[in-house]
Amino acid sequence: MILLPTRVTETTSTIIDNIFTNNLDNIVNSGNITDISDHYSQFITVKNLKMDVKTTTIYKRDYSTFSEESFRNDVSIQTFDNQLDDVNEQFHDFYFKLEGCVNRHAPLKKLTPKEIKLQQKPSISKDLNKMIKIKNKLFNRKKRQPKNEDIKRLYNLFRNRVNRELIKSKKNYYAKYFEDNNKNCKKIWEGIKSIINLKNPKGTSISQLKVNDKTISNPKEIVESVNNFFADIGPNTEKNIPKNPTIKPEKYLKNRSPLDFQITNITNEEVLEIIKNLDNKTLGPNSIPIYLLKLIADLIVTRLSEIITNSFKTGTFPDALKISKVIPIHKGKSTDDLNNYRPISLLSIFDKIIEKLVHKRLYNFLEQQQILYQKQFGFRKNNSTTFALLEITEKIKETIDNHKYGCGIFIDLRKAFDTVNHGILLKKT
Repeated sequence: MILLPTRVTETTSTIIDNIFTNNLDNIVNSGNITDISDHYSQFITVKNLKMDVKTTTIYKRDYSTFSEESFRNDVSIQTFDNQLDDVNEQFHDFYFKLEGCVNRHAPLKKLTPKEIKLQQKPSISKDLNKMIKIKNKLFNRKKRQPKNEDIKRLYNLFRNRVNRELIKSKKNYYAKYFEDNNKNCKKIWEGIKSIINLKNPKGTSISQLKVNDKTISNPKEIVESVNNFFADIGPNTEKNIPKNPTIKPEKYLKNRSPLDFQITNITNEEVLEIIKNLDNKTLGPNSIPIYLLKLIADLIVTRLSEIITNSFKTGTFPDALKISKVIPIHKGKSTDDLNNYRPISLLSIFDKIIEKLVHKRLYNFLEQQQILYQKQFGFRKNNSTTFALLEITEKIKETIDNHKYGCGIFIDLRKAFDTVNHGILLKKT
């Protein structure tokens, strides 16, 4: 849009500052503003401009008036319906009353833009934030009274104090952060990235997608397309897997256990131990904050254990816990292609408890019956992928020592977990 020189000297006239547009219909005028600096300022006026401004809406529990004692008292007087037999009805009754207590004592609050900004700087405490506000007020007074030396001196002293406190607060915050997470490699790297202000490009939202040779940008269409893609990727991929009708999967199942897997009864102590060791992770729908759950674990454990026991006996998983919040994570290459995303599902905290109970029983059964392959290194106690690397290293050394050739075959199965046949999987146990 800029057609005249933007910097003029005695010897040259150049256009080195520009404004570009792909829409000429609404342009009213454009040009340069001279005599402000040696680089002229550029302007463009647009009529009927509709700007797509993206706003971030974040809700957080408000603990400003929270009392642990009052919250526990409220939960303790709740009466759960013991006449219900259906697992879904039991869980609905349990969660409805529990959620009501949480919302009364720690209601959800919509964060203001300033509060969102502070969320991104956890090292700044409330007291330090108050000091920053005072500093800003002094700065405004200094601007209004530029000749007042007392205000200028006061501002400089307070500014230096705030800067010292900022450095001290940040140092203390990260010292405690790394001390608390010294065994969590993922958390350590997250801390390092936040210190050097390295943002994760994979966390960006999806602005447009190419679906069936058509580019879509409507948020609702994008959500539906992502959901359909992740839901159908397993069955669609399985269709392309060659099948041999003459060979049954059972042929490859050796040393099968004569016993059937059964889920044993659970105890209140077992559930309490799981709740006690839960990590403070981001949760999905139908959850309550882990801090609050741990606070009232002893008050609700009996009813929660009854619901889980009934679920195990009837083979019915609560429908409310089947709902998850799915976040597409970009793996690389084009952001328009759904194949370049992988889903992360955020589940309910109660889903996690049931999952840990089932995992403990199934894992013990697989180990006791020696069903797992001995060289299955991942996801097993006293084993890790490090052992797999050591195994390969030793094989290579052995081959070299014996003056032989060695080669490795590595297979990456596309959507391996999504294409697992559940019928075959159940026959394995």
